[in-house]
Amino acid sequence: MVVLIVVLIVLVIYCFSLKKQIKSLKKQLDFLKDELNYTKNEIKRNKKQIALLENRELKTKTVTINSKKRLKNNIYKGKRALVGDYQIDMLNHTVNVLKSFGILVDVVSSGNDIVEKIKHGYKCDIIFTNNYYEFGFSGLKTLRELKKLPGFNIPVVIHTVSSQKRAYFIDYCGFDEYVLKPLNQDKIKPILDKFLK
Repeated sequence: MVVLIVVLIVLVIYCFSLKKQIKSLKKQLDFLKDELNYTKNEIKRNKKQIALLENRELKTKTVTINSKKRLKNNIYKGKRALVGDYQIDMLNHTVNVLKSFGILVDVVSSGNDIVEKIKHGYKCDIIFTNNYYEFGFSGLKTLRELKKLPGFNIPVVIHTVSSQKRAYFIDYCGFDEYVLKPLNQDKIKPILDKFLK
């Protein structure tokens, strides 16, 4: 009888142990599913970016500051920016201006994509986000989601057509900087100096 009780106790303990292991394996499986989904989405984003680069032929030549002067200045060579924008022409222009400073630029078409890239370990020195996107997160929602991520400390610049809204975007919303579209070297240099030096 004692042996039977001991066997039952061992079985109960073993069942609890198995239950814990199953729970742990489920967590690992969920994590792997999340990573797989992220990888699939990243492949799609990369294909879009490749198509964008091939079809739209982003120009990497020098960028005009004004009609008389051109500047190509690699003072931020090796720094990396993530730019969220869905308007191809504006995106091309922004990329060209940033590249003129030697910055490596990655592009995404939504705030959701910005958050997903950072959440899954993408490293950059500065983020530029639209105020509005065709779908998904707004610029403000993007900022709030980024700030929820553990250890997040990348400067986030709102890049918008909304003029005279600096106080709103910085003081109220909490963006690190505000810059009006279209970007030019005169507008962006003080921001780059502030965060990348």
